[in-house]
Amino acid sequence: MIIRIDLLDPSERRYLGPVSVRFATRTIALTAIALLLLGISGAIFNGIECRRALERGRARWKEMEPRYEIALRFQRLSRDLRRYLDEIEGWTAVRLSVPGMLDELQRVVPPEIQLTRLEVRDEISAPRPKSAEEAVTPYRLLRWRLGGRVVGPRSEETVGQLIIGLREMGAPEALFRSVTLLTIQADPLSSIGISTFEIDAMGAPRMMAEERGKADAPAPPPLTQEGRRGP
Repeated sequence: MIIRIDLLDPSERRYLGPVSVRFATRTIALTAIALLLLGISGAIFNGIECRRALERGRARWKEMEPRYEIALRFQRLSRDLRRYLDEIEGWTAVRLSVPGMLDELQRVVPPEIQLTRLEVRDEISAPRPKSAEEAVTPYRLLRWRLGGRVVGPRSEETVGQLIIGLREMGAPEALFRSVTLLTIQADPLSSIGISTFEIDAMGAPRMMAEERGKADAPAPPPLTQEGRRGP
């Protein structure tokens, strides 16, 4: 004989049978609703935090924007000044000493010639680019225009000696690429055989040094409206 004693209180009794469909449906539905409410709460919380972070960022940018614009203008100004300085240094690198050229001219002028006019021009020019993408490199071009009088019956030969001397100036590298006699004319009223002449001399193009500013990093783009270019 087996005696079974049940010590559970009726309120403590649990159902030990299979789970009903109604219970499972309610459990799944409540779990889904809880997860949905939890996701909505997280999204609302994240949205509030993002809005606060955005407001803090806007306030910080409003404080930093004037400093950024000032720094941007100084960077543009510095880049422009660097280009100007590079261009000036390029001019200096290819310039010629006028006193030195005049000393050489004095050496090559025959004693029968008296110069009455000397025009010295060291022009700055640039070749026309073949396309919009081609970089333009400026150069200097030396030009002389000489005028004077020559005394003696062999005036053409004397002027020819002057032309030869001009072509040899600056040796071993010739100063002038071409020396041309423009005019020579005898004075019919002169009793000692005076002739007047005019000579044009032109040197070779002397390319300027490349700008170092081309290797500089570009300035960052402005975050607001485009600022004015620095002076």
